[in-house]
Amino acid sequence: MMTLLQAVTAHGTGAAVAQMNHPLGGKTGTTSDFTDAWFSRLLALGDLWRLVGFDSRESLGEKETGARAALPIWMTFMKAAIAGKPDEQFRETGRTARC
Repeated sequence: MMTLLQAVTAHGTGAAVAQMNHPLGGKTGTTSDFTDAWFSRLLALGDLWRLVGFDSRESLGEKETGARAALPIWMTFMKAAIAGKPDEQFRETGRTARC
């Protein structure tokens, strides 16, 4: 699973986070009609999600996807959170990857 999440941030819809030069794996997402968008990343301390949307379920706007609406907010927060911290490494343990 971690390999799939790392591929999203290396080559897929979350590739913008590669500029952070930190081992990352995550997933972008968008609901029907662009009413909600998100980016989620697995961390050693737990999951960190950024969800964007309205309580009234109105559209965020055409093409407001997880990569476009939620990911930039998540990146702003994470740049400050990981500043000066060593890179965490994902380690394989049997059939699962752990942070």
